Amino acid sequence: MMAPIKISLGKIELEKIKILTKKGLEDVRVVKRALILKSRHMGIPTEDIVGLLDVDSKTVSNTLNNFLEFGFDTQTVPHAQG
Repeated sequence: MMAPIKISLGKIELEKIKILTKKGLEDVRVVKRALILKSRHMGIPTEDIVGLLDVDSKTVSNTLNNFLEFGFDTQTVPHAQG
């Protein structure tokens, strides 16, 4: 089993997540990615995130790795459909 991916969000990123999840106007995938980031920032393990957000463990891993590689905005901007 791999060690948990650790991330740390800044105050601005946490505020963006708060706004993003309250507006009700964003794509559910964007909201779930934001909640994955917030959950891991709070130290919640992958297994619990999977159960709470009804996502696959690979989604959690991909979201966290993409955040570490590309940053916050790539996780909270809807991906191009194609």
